[in-house]
Amino acid sequence: MISTPNDRKILKDAIREVSDSLTRTQSESEHRSSIYENLKDKVDISKSNFNKLCKRYFKQDLSEVQSETQELVDLYTEIFE
Repeated sequence: MISTPNDRKILKDAIREVSDSLTRTQSESEHRSSIYENLKDKVDISKSNFNKLCKRYFKQDLSEVQSETQELVDLYTEIFE
């Protein structure tokens, strides 16, 4: 598996790089949570809906989601009603 000192260095560097990335990801997650914590006393919105709105805004894919949702609603209606 790790047969040379160079392999060990390559692996060690990659692990450190991923660890640094995970640290940034955790920090950003905590930042998003604090944004919601500051917002929730000012505006009546659930964390779930707030996160969904943020995701749709980020991805700019609301029309695609609407289409997929409508297809699901139509299928459900066809099956159960």
